[in-house]
Amino acid sequence: MNESPGIYEIMNLLTGDSYVGQSLHPRKRWVEHKGSLRHGHGINPHLQYAWDKYGEEAFSFRVLVVCEPFELLRYEQAIVDSLMPAYNVCTQCVKSMAGVRLTAKHRANIAAGIRRAFLDPELRAERSAWHRGRPLSPEHRAAIAAAHHRPDVHARVVAALIGRHPSAETRAKMSVAQRRRHASPETRAAISAGQRASWERRRCLLQLN
Repeated sequence: MNESPGIYEIMNLLTGDSYVGQSLHPRKRWVEHKGSLRHGHGINPHLQYAWDKYGEEAFSFRVLVVCEPFELLRYEQAIVDSLMPAYNVCTQCVKSMAGVRLTAKHRANIAAGIRRAFLDPELRAERSAWHRGRPLSPEHRAAIAAAHHRPDVHARVVAALIGRHPSAETRAKMSVAQRRRHASPETRAAISAGQRASWERRRCLLQLN
């Protein structure tokens, strides 16, 4: 699902109070908001308090303006000045939260909320639907490939997998996915060459012994 950058509003239907924000992907941002708010770790304390008090059903989401990325700040500031949203901590719009001081407890709560949000089945499904079929730019693909080859990233992945044992269901899914993969002729040739080289090294070692 592709979407354009824009300014969005999260409104409390019971009180009329709202929160206004900007994002390159507003609906994806809404999914992220819901994840942190559901677990009590929203980045905006006013919105979190209202969410806990009135419940998720009391809130609606809508995109107010669709614009170019370079216009986000200008439109957000104009809308905040006009609507004066009650839940906005910062009324002077900036490109990030830089300059807004968060307590150590608040930062810990945000981090915990992000971790828990990734475990929420509904949110995982929403994120998966959003990413499915979304084309990646050559730059994005190159960045992903570069990250996979970074030693520190590889070390973190290995450390996270140590001691983990996939369930029978997960192993079955992995097996099906592996069978569905069709390697290109070049890949098969490279695998075959690697296997021959490995066997040749073993043969040489046996002869030396």
